[in-house]
Amino acid sequence: MINLLTLNIIFLTFLIIFSSKSIAADRILPLKKPTVDQETKIITAKKKEIYPQKKPKIIKEKISKSRKILKKNDPNINKVMNYLNEANDIYLNEKEWRAVAEKKLLPQLVVFDNSIKDTIGLRLQERLTKEQAKFVASCRSIHRDISLNF
Repeated sequence: MINLLTLNIIFLTFLIIFSSKSIAADRILPLKKPTVDQETKIITAKKKEIYPQKKPKIIKEKISKSRKILKKNDPNINKVMNYLNEANDIYLNEKEWRAVAEKKLLPQLVVFDNSIKDTIGLRLQERLTKEQAKFVASCRSIHRDISLNF
């Protein structure tokens, strides 16, 4: 009976040791990368069309690349001019887009801003309107007996 008990204890210890090693190995080893299906690729492509990259960053990159080439001992002027022309084209496209947006969207945004300025973002305003100031003053002008505080 004692031999059976000692064998059971030895068996359990081996079981615990080997199972813990396999569990630890599962946690340490890296997981496989999930495969991206076609639908997700299409959705991300459409997102990139709707939300394009920040253009000033691209312009800055082009100018930086041309500057790096110019710092070399033997600069390739064609590459420099190519990068500068690309940066200029991107800048002109941005300028054109912003001019159109200013003509079409700015009046609508000003109307929207004026319609919500008395309600949304009240704390961020530099000054309160006369109506708002009277309301706040009337709320805070209630007489309070502070004699009990002394």
